[in-house]
Amino acid sequence: MTPSNITRFFRNLFRSSATNAARNNERRTIHCDTHGQADETFVCHHVIDGLVRKERVGFFWTAEDPDNPHPDAWCAECEERVKLTDGEWEGEALEHLKPKILCGECYEVAKTFHMGGNPWS
Repeated sequence: MTPSNITRFFRNLFRSSATNAARNNERRTIHCDTHGQADETFVCHHVIDGLVRKERVGFFWTAEDPDNPHPDAWCAECEERVKLTDGEWEGEALEHLKPKILCGECYEVAKTFHMGGNPWS
């Protein structure tokens, strides 16, 4: 799956009709109550749940999108499930994913934490 297809796939899980930005694969921004206006990112729900519980769940992302500072990301469990479908988000891998939106700054906090660092120090 190409980087633009991955991003389009994640966006389509949230919206029934694509916006101009999604169709053109442009970066979108959202308002975060903590960080203000920031890049929109997509992660599996386990990444957020683990961050809230302060329980590391791993952090994986596509390396096929080097121009995106915050590529779509998922946990170790989702990584194992998507490997079983040859990298396709379908069947059980898709059902387990349940993607959520984070701002780019929250994404960096989650990435640091789930990769073993302490983003709060």
